Amino acid sequence: MLPEFQHLIITTRPPARALGHMLKGQPNLAWMQGSISQENLPRILRLRPVAFFNHLSWDLQPVDRRWLKKYHNTESPVVISFCHSINTIRELPKCLDQVDKAIVFSHYLEDENLESVIFSEYLKPKIKQIPNIFDDHELTTVNIRPPSEKEIFVVGNITNSAPWKHSEDFEEILSAINQVCSNTYFLFLGATRLSIDTSAIKNYHFYSPFEISVKNYFETIHVLIHKTRSDTVETWCRVVTEAMFAGVPVVAERKGGIREQIIHGETGFLCETPNEFAHYVWQLSANPGLYEAISKNAREYAVEHFGYRVSRNNLLNLLNNNN
Repeated sequence: MLPEFQHLIITTRPPARALGHMLKGQPNLAWMQGSISQENLPRILRLRPVAFFNHLSWDLQPVDRRWLKKYHNTESPVVISFCHSINTIRELPKCLDQVDKAIVFSHYLEDENLESVIFSEYLKPKIKQIPNIFDDHELTTVNIRPPSEKEIFVVGNITNSAPWKHSEDFEEILSAINQVCSNTYFLFLGATRLSIDTSAIKNYHFYSPFEISVKNYFETIHVLIHKTRSDTVETWCRVVTEAMFAGVPVVAERKGGIREQIIHGETGFLCETPNEFAHYVWQLSANPGLYEAISKNAREYAVEHFGYRVSRNNLLNLLNNNN
């Protein structure tokens, strides 16, 4: 049962968008189409919400700062949520004085010094920590086809156009894969030709973020590779989890929360060097039996541990203990 909130207001920023979908139709839910602004704040306050979830990006846009400060002067508690990288979580202490609670969508924090700051005795009472929120219904219907000997092997990567998001050796990873897998085609979603150096590979294509659906993208690629810059730590990688739901084998970096999402050799592969990335991509391309096993294990594991039912239970437990 949901707690007896008069109104719970959720914005549309991920993963708050997933929260809204998950609780859609509840009479005590007001789902705002967009971020809160000074203009619509009075109308929202007339609802006298008992809690408000607002998902903030790591740079904390000015409108959010102004809103948090003003909203905190009301009687309604404010809950902010964070996820993604350590860069995001570094912003947490400066916000906690303005809000009542914060949610970190993660299992894992790699930097022990940073963890000691965030989870100090002063800050810890305000923080709830749960896995990211997922709705796996669409992705679990993705049709996966194991690679055949004569078929082009499609390697995917999902990111955005910011060059600083990519690992320093990402081009080396592409080159290493290209050398051991001669029939490889690279398919990038979200990145641009300006953010990735493709001089070491011949066959590739870039999709803009809304040019293809995530489901169709996963039905097109055979394997997903994922690695970020050395100074960025994924506390919980949405891209990796979505690929696992789809049954697309993942070859990813061995750091951050990814180590809790992937069981090496069973539900995917964890790597540290370009040659390791190339080795495991080659294994998946050359061994249909291994490919099918990893695909099946990844999907089953993701649904069991991170799927809709688990996410919704985590969310309801959080809401029931919100006051």
